[in-house]
Amino acid sequence: MKKLFGVLAAALLCACSQDGTRIGADGVAASANAASGVPSTIAQLGAAHSFASAPDRGGLVEYAGGRTHTKGAYTWHPVSLSERHALQAIVDGEMTIPVPGGNPVTLKYERHVEHDNGNWSWIGRSTLDPGQTSVITFGAEAAFGTVPMGPDAPALRLTTVAGRPWIVSTDRNLVRELHNAATRPTAPDYLVPPGNPGGKGMQAAAASAATASASASATNTLDVVVGYTNGFATARGGTSAAVTRIQNLVDITNEAYVSSNINWQVRLVGTLAVNYADATSNQTTLEELTGFRAPSTTIPVNPVFNALRAARETYGADLVSLVRQFKTPENAGCGIAWMIGGGGQVIDQGSQMFGYSVVSDGQDAGDGGTYFCREETFAHELGHNLGSNHDTVTAGGQQGAYPFSFGYKTSVANGNFYTIMAYGDQGQSAYRVFSNPAVTTCGGRACGVANQADNARSINLTAPVISAFRATVVVPPEPTELVHNDIDGNEKSDVLMVKPGSFAYWAMDANVITRSRAFTLGTGLVPVATGDFDGNGRADIAFKNASRQIYLWLGDGTVFTSGLVASLASGYEVIGAGDVNADGKDDLLLHRPGQLVHWVMNGTTITSSKIVPVASAFKPAAVGDFDNNGRADIAWLNDANDIYIWLANTSNYSGSFLIKLDSRFTIRAASDIDGDGKSDLLLYRPGQMVQWIMNGASLTRSRAFSIVTSYNIASTGDFNGDGRGDVVWLKTDGNLYMWLATSTGFYTSKAMTKPAAGYVLVR
Repeated sequence: MKKLFGVLAAALLCACSQDGTRIGADGVAASANAASGVPSTIAQLGAAHSFASAPDRGGLVEYAGGRTHTKGAYTWHPVSLSERHALQAIVDGEMTIPVPGGNPVTLKYERHVEHDNGNWSWIGRSTLDPGQTSVITFGAEAAFGTVPMGPDAPALRLTTVAGRPWIVSTDRNLVRELHNAATRPTAPDYLVPPGNPGGKGMQAAAASAATASASASATNTLDVVVGYTNGFATARGGTSAAVTRIQNLVDITNEAYVSSNINWQVRLVGTLAVNYADATSNQTTLEELTGFRAPSTTIPVNPVFNALRAARETYGADLVSLVRQFKTPENAGCGIAWMIGGGGQVIDQGSQMFGYSVVSDGQDAGDGGTYFCREETFAHELGHNLGSNHDTVTAGGQQGAYPFSFGYKTSVANGNFYTIMAYGDQGQSAYRVFSNPAVTTCGGRACGVANQADNARSINLTAPVISAFRATVVVPPEPTELVHNDIDGNEKSDVLMVKPGSFAYWAMDANVITRSRAFTLGTGLVPVATGDFDGNGRADIAFKNASRQIYLWLGDGTVFTSGLVASLASGYEVIGAGDVNADGKDDLLLHRPGQLVHWVMNGTTITSSKIVPVASAFKPAAVGDFDNNGRADIAWLNDANDIYIWLANTSNYSGSFLIKLDSRFTIRAASDIDGDGKSDLLLYRPGQMVQWIMNGASLTRSRAFSIVTSYNIASTGDFNGDGRGDVVWLKTDGNLYMWLATSTGFYTSKAMTKPAAGYVLVR
């Protein structure tokens, strides 16, 4: 599906960009062909997702003109849904959602996530309140999501009932009048496992050791298997729709982790139908699923859960959740989970028997007051599994795994909001984050209090232990590796070169030129980075002009489409390209003393940006993927010639000192020399090249090569497609030579064609 999206994005960009110009081999601009590529690609997707097949008329939904239904605080509006608009919004960077009886709202695109089960999620932020996020998940027969309406209004819901899409609006005043176990809980939605209180010292020691282990593996995933009841599936329109909703709940959780600086992701490794009633107590259900009744009694597991528990072993799931259709008053709330580590207990392998939760989802009017369970209930209950508790007021003195494992809610004077683990009060704004004092997206205020309300810190400590409850069984796919400077998409690097007024490429098969093209280059344009910014598997080039404007040339394998990206602010320079968010598209990295900036790219569009503080003495030396997690890492060099490696994770970087660099050498490139999927470093000084073979932030071995001093490194890449980094050398007389890497770590040298006068190779 990733390839389908790459093709689609490229097709939409070519067909719909009105600022872009198509560059032919003669350098003459030609109009983009809007008729090519788009219909067939849309047809492929439409065949799989006919549920949301309405045309794109400028909005995600159109109100179908059918009868609206008001049930308590909620008004249901029948709609037709345009998946094509969501796809176009990836390219345009913005989604428009018409609002019943009001002005349309817009969401700013951040990223999208594609899943092996055929579902995908569009993820963005509100333009009314950037702290509010939206996750909209599309499947073959259903779609689910929310549309934030700003800090003072409830979000719109996009939901599917019995195979039909609806937009649901909420009357906040009527919700306030509801009184049931979901809106006014009288008991906590967690149970605390029995155990020996280990104290924060023992807990911290265990977590720290596991953190070190997890950092070394760089997987950072919690594997979860989810069972769902027949009633849950029927209410949504069948099995396919049920799985789409479950994927939506998982993606909501993961987006909350990203927004909260939690360096973990939940991975849905399996789903399973369970023939179990919905209209029963959630606590009883949890106890029957676990085989344990709080506080201290072992009971038989209900046989109906045998297959779900077996699926935990089959799929290697660290945690298990049962999702069912909300029924009130029978459920006595919207969910319940074991709070592992509650009261500061030690979390160890013995805690795995309590890795269970029950989630009620949807709406019900069984007690006369229709109510929707929160969209974040799944994330909330998994938060309990990970040792997090409610806000301090609601928790009533019950500690989670740590003294700071509390959610956060504030008074009116301090922002009047609450986070995922907190129980909100009437009129408070909800933010889809776990408490974290370092995050300031909750209406511009800190989303937690240091050492008091910091669920994010707590989860980052407990997750490494809990992720080891089961060995990984479902092996994740290898990260997509973007081949450096691959013009034609054949997974072999090509040679790029420029001279004033001209850009050219040689399509290569090892040292042999298979074809070449030259293009007229505008006055003052110089290349500053290369990458694959639209995810079509073909090299694109970033240029800077004399006015410090950045242009991207997007390649289709033969020619390029040019578009303006943005102007560089004073002091910033582009230092390279790399995939910072693991979406299969390269992004631009900018630097000025004291700051690193990400421009997350989708073609020529900056979908989001982020400023990362960095010591002013640090200068970027190379960009690569040193731990093979699909995210761009950075090698830094400070004034003392110390090298530091920053490894990227889902939300930030972890930095480590590597080694002091001999001042005679410079770092010339990051390239996968040994073919293990991890970038390595190439060092050079006149007369010598050195390989540093990397494993994350560790130097595993090195090898030096003597070279005639008249040779210098001109370019690197994988020119023969064997997965190993090759080197192109430029001799002072203008001749080129290619060193093709071998499995032994040495090279085979090949002569190359000499470039025309004035051309300089692009690294």
